[in-house]
Amino acid sequence: MRPTVLVLAEERRVRWEAGSGYAGGGLREARGTRDEEHTVIRLRSSIRLALLVGILGSTVALTGCILVAVPKIVSAMKGSKTSTATVVIDEEPRTVYVQAVAIIKERGYTRITKQDDAKFFVEGTRDGKNATFQATGIGANQTQVILTIENDEGEQALNNALQGVMDLCRRLDVECQQGEG
Repeated sequence: MRPTVLVLAEERRVRWEAGSGYAGGGLREARGTRDEEHTVIRLRSSIRLALLVGILGSTVALTGCILVAVPKIVSAMKGSKTSTATVVIDEEPRTVYVQAVAIIKERGYTRITKQDDAKFFVEGTRDGKNATFQATGIGANQTQVILTIENDEGEQALNNALQGVMDLCRRLDVECQQGEG
C-alpha cells in the first residue's frame, strides 16, 4: 500500500501518492462532491468513537467495575481479655484520628486518659473497662484503624468495638460492613 494524504477542497480533492511513477511523486486530481467528503469525515468520526468505546470497555472489563464503591470490611474478634475491631480506610491517618476523637468527646461516656496526637493514639475508660484507639498510616491515603476494648461478661465489649468503628466509617462517609467470621 502506498501512503495517501487527502486534502479536502471546495469541490475537489487533491490526492498525492508517494512513488506514483513521477520523480518525487506527483499530483493527480480527483473530482468529488461535498456529500462524499462529509461521508468520509462522518465515517472516520464513527470509527474513532467505536475505538474509544472499545478501549474504555476493555479497560473496565480488565480492571473490574470501577464505578461501584466497594464497602470496607470491618473485622471484629473477641480474645481472652480484649475485643478488637479493625478496618482499613482510604483516608489520611490524621483525618481519621481527628474524627475518632471528636466522636469520643461527643458521646461523653468514655473518659480519655491518654492522648498522643503525634501517634494518632487514644486511651480511655468506660464503666471501669479500658479501651484504646490507634490510627496507623499503611500507604498513600490509607489508614488502619484498631479499636480495642477490655472484655466484660457478655458480648458487650465486642459489640461496642464494632459499633465504634462503624460510627467512625459513617462519620468519614465510608461504606463499611461487618466481615464474616
